[in-house]
Amino acid sequence: MIKKLRRLSIKSKLFLLVVFFIFFPFLFFGFLWYSQSTKLIEKTAKNYSEQLVQQQNHYLEYYFGNLERLTFPVVTHPVIQDFILLGPDDKFQSFILSKRIEEEISPELYGRGDIYSFNVASENGVATSRFTAEKFKRYSNEDSPQIRGFSLREVHTDNIDSIPVITLTRSFLDSKTYSTNAMLIIDLKMKVLKEISEQTRLGKTGFIWITDEEGRILYHPTEEKIGKKVSGKDSERIFTYSKGTYIEDIEGEKTLITYHQSPLTNLIIVAEVPLKELIGELGSIRGYSITIGIILITTALLLVGGFSLSLTKSLTNLKKLMKKAEEGDFTKRSLEKREDEIGEVNRSFNKMVQKLQQLVDVAHRSEIKQKEMEIKQRDSTLKAMQSQINPHFLYNTLELINSHAIMDDNSTISRMATSLADLFRYNISNQSQFVTLYEEMQQAKAYMDIQQERYPGLKVDMDYDVEILKKVKAVRIILQPLIENAFEHGYENHKLKPSYLEVKGFVKNRNYYLNIRDNGRGMTADIKNKYESAFSIKGNLGLVDEVEKNDIKRIGLWNVHSRIRLTFGDQYGLKIVRTDESGTTIQIELPMEE
Repeated sequence: MIKKLRRLSIKSKLFLLVVFFIFFPFLFFGFLWYSQSTKLIEKTAKNYSEQLVQQQNHYLEYYFGNLERLTFPVVTHPVIQDFILLGPDDKFQSFILSKRIEEEISPELYGRGDIYSFNVASENGVATSRFTAEKFKRYSNEDSPQIRGFSLREVHTDNIDSIPVITLTRSFLDSKTYSTNAMLIIDLKMKVLKEISEQTRLGKTGFIWITDEEGRILYHPTEEKIGKKVSGKDSERIFTYSKGTYIEDIEGEKTLITYHQSPLTNLIIVAEVPLKELIGELGSIRGYSITIGIILITTALLLVGGFSLSLTKSLTNLKKLMKKAEEGDFTKRSLEKREDEIGEVNRSFNKMVQKLQQLVDVAHRSEIKQKEMEIKQRDSTLKAMQSQINPHFLYNTLELINSHAIMDDNSTISRMATSLADLFRYNISNQSQFVTLYEEMQQAKAYMDIQQERYPGLKVDMDYDVEILKKVKAVRIILQPLIENAFEHGYENHKLKPSYLEVKGFVKNRNYYLNIRDNGRGMTADIKNKYESAFSIKGNLGLVDEVEKNDIKRIGLWNVHSRIRLTFGDQYGLKIVRTDESGTTIQIELPMEE
């Protein structure tokens, strides 16, 4: 059986896969999905509703806890404590303390926006505003629902502003004798409970309402029910258990009712939402799902034949091309018209053979360059050995010449011998790759001192900050070749006597720029273009190829530019600022230390 399946074409295999693993399973799992999803959605809706109600209770707990903490400093305030100790006859003192309470304490409470009014009253018969001794006595004797240290007294509408309020009281004693009973009376605006209840909604028409433990409705979207007792089946269930969920038939519609009583505030939050708003029209979804499934399966069966034919044809063609690549023929390319995975495979194959061809070419060029590098390395080794032959003998000879010049009072020979010794010492003894631009400038000055002795009419202008030069990074022997290039190609090759040379440095954009200007004959336009083209090439290999292609003869400029680029990056190096019949200005750009 397995062998027969292996012999089937890809088209047949795809057809069987669609029938046995999509069509038949779809029928079974479609029925199972509908029945189980209905139960799961109802369960999820109940869990979601329970979590939402508990979350709303947490909001209430936090609110009343915050209110409890806010009022604690009020009842312990010295002014309040003095006030509750007054008697009915202390009217003037009562007026003074009431004024202080209004000025010192009222702004803290009224500033919240949720407190409509507050009063302080004591058993001695004093109060901050309209609050009778009879009401104080009634509040003190009756049992009321407790909310985080407060007693819930009334749900009513204020007579003056007609604002729905909830009256809370907090009992406390005087802190001196602990014998005087007092009470803080707060009227909360009903909008507090409304805002908390309306923070979230269940479905389109679902809503939340709040009741205390005695069944008195504190908030309900239907304002007529506020302040009334909970009645009917709701009261039987809600006040029997601390939390729960059940489905009730309300006005011919199944409604999910969820309730939860807070252990801290004893308030009960009830959520009502039509069940269909949570479950949705599963019947319609089932019909749509079955119809779409049949259409998809039929379409898949029709398309699988054409797709498999296109797939096998493309794979066969790609197989032939891969055979050619195995034989070393990298010139063949696959068609890239397709935009699917087969097209991606074809494009990847084309990129692969193209890359293989490039690698073969690169390997060939690298082999040639390797041989050239070996020859250059041997030449460099020979030159290095020649330059290091007994340097101390050379230094001693120059020192001897300098001594004879001093003895003969010949300052010219003495300066030239000293400058020449400095040049040799820097070029031969200093083996460090990195130096500062200050060190390079000292070596360049020694070279220019010698040239000034050769050409008495030569004027040299130096304009730079020595301290800044010490912070500029450089590589060895980059200034002397540029200055030497100015003498050779600007003056000597044109049979002109060197007359002027300027070296000027400045800082710009955290980099250091050094301009070297002469008044000799400038470059031709062709040579300038070749240099500018070569200087703009990025990368080492590209630079070398460009130099060889353009056949640039002034290798000194190129050597300096390439070494700066290889050391500090492509953004640094040389730039031809100006070159014409009146002279040439070459600019060096180098990084500065942070």
